[in-house]
Amino acid sequence: MVVTALASLVAVAALGPDGAAVASDRSWTPPVILGRGSSVALATSHGTTTIAWARGRFDKDVPLYMRRRVNGRAWGRAIPLSSAPGRRLAVAANRSNLTVAAWWQGPIRDRRLVVTRRQPGRSWERPVVLPRRVHRIHSNPQVAVSATGATVLWWTEIVEGDCDLTWSFVTYATPAGVWDEPHQLWPASCRWASQPDVAIGRAGNVNVVFPTRAGIRFTRRVAGHGWTAAHVIAPGYSRGPRLARTAGGDELVVAWDTADERTTRYETRRRLHGRWGPVRVARKLLNGLVGTEWDLVMDARGNATLGWLDEDGGVQVTRWPRRGPIGAECTLVESDDSRSPEVAELDLDAGAGGDTVVVGFPYAGGMRTILRPRGGHWREQPMLPGPTGRAGVQFAMRPDGDLDVAWQDDSFTGVIRYSRLTARSDGTPLLATTGR
Repeated sequence: MVVTALASLVAVAALGPDGAAVASDRSWTPPVILGRGSSVALATSHGTTTIAWARGRFDKDVPLYMRRRVNGRAWGRAIPLSSAPGRRLAVAANRSNLTVAAWWQGPIRDRRLVVTRRQPGRSWERPVVLPRRVHRIHSNPQVAVSATGATVLWWTEIVEGDCDLTWSFVTYATPAGVWDEPHQLWPASCRWASQPDVAIGRAGNVNVVFPTRAGIRFTRRVAGHGWTAAHVIAPGYSRGPRLARTAGGDELVVAWDTADERTTRYETRRRLHGRWGPVRVARKLLNGLVGTEWDLVMDARGNATLGWLDEDGGVQVTRWPRRGPIGAECTLVESDDSRSPEVAELDLDAGAGGDTVVVGFPYAGGMRTILRPRGGHWREQPMLPGPTGRAGVQFAMRPDGDLDVAWQDDSFTGVIRYSRLTARSDGTPLLATTGR
């Protein structure tokens, strides 16, 4: 039924400058069932797609498995990531197809962070157990890999009580896979949950932003020199922040939102050639009661896109080119759009080729995709049935402009499915790519 529904879908309107309706030249490949479980993690590179999942409930230690596909070939068999069970997976890959996976393992009071790598053309390496802290609740780990193979891993830890103490940590591995001691970003806080956002550049330099009582702080780890002192780049209380970078990592954009009883502001700041520019207001809303559904991405050319939901489920974006002022607001989905249910959740992504995508999840289920090819205009794509919300969905824009999506049928032990939004209905990618 899902395949039939996908085949019968047609594209809606392209959001070009003349407002004319244009048929989409893309379609979703028929969904492939990869396994059964939860906690889906997805990583893409130029030639491969890697999907990992927990073979059981997301809130229990269960066997962890992964499957891998080289473009133009069938999916490989499911293989275990470790002989011991775990939970809360994260996966990342770089341009050379070096893939890194991380997860939590062990009893709740003695949780350990475990990492493994797969070099191109080789098997997964023996898992490495990182230094641990006992009697803490650990959040989902996140991981990123640079072009050189340097890796950054970050997470938060909580001790529950009258005041839930929260710590944030980040750790770094050289291209050879030698891990630093975990670096604590800020002392424990029970009021300011310091959820960081992290980016790693082509040379392995790490950039981190995180909120504190004094405001949003920024710190870096420069390859060969260690961590710099954290300093405030935006004073006062704010939610977020989000950090975006170019592929090389030499250009950064940070965005955050602030609100009071009357207004909500999305503010942003750019770092170019090692210098921070002034704080700019990307959008000011007068009702002050907008939710936290917004996201920030930056393409390979340094053009940043900020997207958010208005209070009625409409999708808005604004773009900040590398040179020049922040652009005017653009409405991608009207609040009273009758073509599909209002959007409840929203995320953005940008590909290495310069494409940008806005992904929305309506209350009634499915995945709504609005794509802006490099140098093109926003265009809505066919709806992908199946996903019921972003909690069980992972997606990534590929360098060739295709969009990979993996999702689970429910939040416990659903069927793991995969589909790709391609430029041709037969599933052929935009560019012929290979990888090992």
